[in-house]
Amino acid sequence: MKSLTHSNNKHKTALVLGFTGGVGFEVAKALLADSYHVTALIRDPTQKTKFSHPNLIYQIGNAQDETLINRLTQNKDVVLYGINYNYVDWATLGVQTLEITAQACIKSGSRLLFPGNIYGFAGTDESTTINENTSIKPTFELGEIRINMENRLEVLHKQFGLKYLIFRAGNYIGEFAPSTWLAFLIKQNEKNKQVSLTTLGDINKTISWNYLPDLAYNLVQILNSKAEDLNDNEVFCFEGLRYSFTDIKNTLQKMTKQKVKQKKLSFVMISILSIFMRKLRKTSSTRSLFEKTLLIDQTKLIKVLAKQNIKVKQTNIEQVFIGAGLIRI
Repeated sequence: MKSLTHSNNKHKTALVLGFTGGVGFEVAKALLADSYHVTALIRDPTQKTKFSHPNLIYQIGNAQDETLINRLTQNKDVVLYGINYNYVDWATLGVQTLEITAQACIKSGSRLLFPGNIYGFAGTDESTTINENTSIKPTFELGEIRINMENRLEVLHKQFGLKYLIFRAGNYIGEFAPSTWLAFLIKQNEKNKQVSLTTLGDINKTISWNYLPDLAYNLVQILNSKAEDLNDNEVFCFEGLRYSFTDIKNTLQKMTKQKVKQKKLSFVMISILSIFMRKLRKTSSTRSLFEKTLLIDQTKLIKVLAKQNIKVKQTNIEQVFIGAGLIRI
């Protein structure tokens, strides 16, 4: 088992795929803050002007360029698969790009970091808190695709020694993740600061959310663990925030000291809109995630970080809303 710790004369190195997305950008920042030297793969050269750091190198290219990925992965301690294709492309581009990345990591010995979600657990009973050993029960295609991607990593681990780490969490919230649910559902009037909240599913069901800067920080702390505390094939769960839409509404009203305008968006309407908006296609299939309570257990994460005398980072909901730019006070 290879340790991720280094001597003082060797830098920790990382390759970030999906740098311009919410997960990729926040994990890259957390890695840089932890003294990693990061290579960020981007397709648009203009993105180079949006963020700079002495230990950040930009590489123009496409994550489906197998030759390029093989080259960039060399001598990297970790490789983040932070690409978030549209739902309609998961079964094609998503699977293909993950395979290219995983094969490159096998050749280089890098550990592949894969952000996991709870889509594959939609059929889990509400009384079950999801942890690293919870039985997978996908009920819709997107969940099956994500679980198949995770299973592929385990196959490559057993056959070729791929090192990977899946970091599972709930619905994303982040300043640089504009396509996330809450960025779409919470709106604030620029002039009078009036907030409107569009809800989905059962407004009283508790939903698992996670603030991407917290996810990134906790992930990097895991990487700092001693070799004996990390297997080559690892799964960690991050509890994040547990809030229903009713809780969110009450929090927004408390923060703004104004009544929040509330309306409901049906998944039938989302299906209709998807006819005209490609990025919404297959979104309606996720409705079960908003109609039941699926909570995450982070006991393993707490124990591993405790060995470094570190607590799991979880920003409170008010700071999350402000930090993610969802509301302004």
